[in-house]
Amino acid sequence: DCLGAHKLIEKGEFMYDEIYRIPLVIAHPECQAPGTTCGEFVYLHEIMQSSLDAAGLEVPANLDGQSFLPAIEGRPFANGREEVYCVFDRHFTVANQRMVRTRNHQFTFNSTDPGELYDLQRDPYQLDNVYGDPAYDAVRQDLKGRMERYMEELGDPLRGWYGKVKGAY
Repeated sequence: DCLGAHKLIEKGEFMYDEIYRIPLVIAHPECQAPGTTCGEFVYLHEIMQSSLDAAGLEVPANLDGQSFLPAIEGRPFANGREEVYCVFDRHFTVANQRMVRTRNHQFTFNSTDPGELYDLQRDPYQLDNVYGDPAYDAVRQDLKGRMERYMEELGDPLRGWYGKVKGAY
């Protein structure tokens, strides 16, 4: 829930940190360094791999993602991710969104408008959409390219529809 951030009280179709950057707190009895934090990008669905790994059970090869057990145990962990992706398809609205977030920038593809681009170093609260700012042309093209490749990999039917879909109401 946005809890009033961005003047919103809902969750889901708003790709802001208040909704998609969720802290995960885990206590492991054999943690080598209690209280450590990990800044790596991980996905919610990777909790399953990590839990199976922690229990010493086989992790099925057909699962997407990777275990982050080393981080849970307080050991060094680096998964090599430079970005994380999120997908949202219609819930309360006609909104279809895709998001790619790096350490420094976030691009949100909204199927009904040009998009959103935030400079997370300068604007950590995602209040100033710099999508149309010429100073961010290279960043915008880079993130749109990453999103295009990700959507192609998924077989996403919205691939290539930047700004071409109009709202139903």
